[in-house]
Amino acid sequence: MGFFRGGFLILFGTLLFLSLFMMNSFFALSSSLEYDNIKNELPLLIEEITEGSSGIGGALDVLDGFNLSEASEGVFEIVEEHCLNNSDYVFSYEGYVVDIPCSVIEGGADAVIDETVNDLIEKIYYEDYDCGFWDCLSKTGAPFFLVSEKAKDYWKGKLYLALVISLALAVLLFFLTEEKQNFPIVLGSIIIVSALPLAKFKSIFSIIGPPVSLFVDLFFSRMGVIFWFMFIAGLVILGLGIALKLSKTHFLKTKFSRKDVKKIVSKTNK
Repeated sequence: MGFFRGGFLILFGTLLFLSLFMMNSFFALSSSLEYDNIKNELPLLIEEITEGSSGIGGALDVLDGFNLSEASEGVFEIVEEHCLNNSDYVFSYEGYVVDIPCSVIEGGADAVIDETVNDLIEKIYYEDYDCGFWDCLSKTGAPFFLVSEKAKDYWKGKLYLALVISLALAVLLFFLTEEKQNFPIVLGSIIIVSALPLAKFKSIFSIIGPPVSLFVDLFFSRMGVIFWFMFIAGLVILGLGIALKLSKTHFLKTKFSRKDVKKIVSKTNK
């Protein structure tokens, strides 16, 4: 019976490690694909990829054939003239409707380009894709879909699934652990070990070099935060387990020492 218990303990412990690792990865993906993060990181990523590009608009040339820098050269003068009697300028670009407030004109052509990029990123991110994740990926064939709210929600769904599986495996592990006070030590250790690969994840892809490493940087930009969150959580659970074990050991020693004293006293009285 002990052999089977030990075998299942190792099996479910390994499965819990894998489940936690996947959960950490999905956690990093979904949090990295939050809109505020994409809005800040995506333009910088594209600029790095397109070396020699002029400004943030030129950087967008790398994705889906966008050539915003060329478009904006002719647009700025039109926008400037249009804004003499209007509060905003609306135009269509690559199927997206761009709305530029005329107050931006005061900042010059670069400000117009930045505003256009921000507006495009918002529309790309919140675009309503009427298909499943893998369907959309095969149909659109566009990297923009990978940085959309649809993609974020997909990975968030996988995160919740991995969390439920991890909790179920943790419960099974609890019942398989013969000495229950050891369970927090086992669980904390597994959580810590499952977090360790996150610390080296991006450095592994950096060996491949751009553009793959740059996209990994974007998709897992929150990896460091997730690593420390899980690592500290594991340490806390491990620490509680060790404290519980030590306190129980101390209690048993005190209990038995009192019994021994009582026996000695009773024998002496006799």
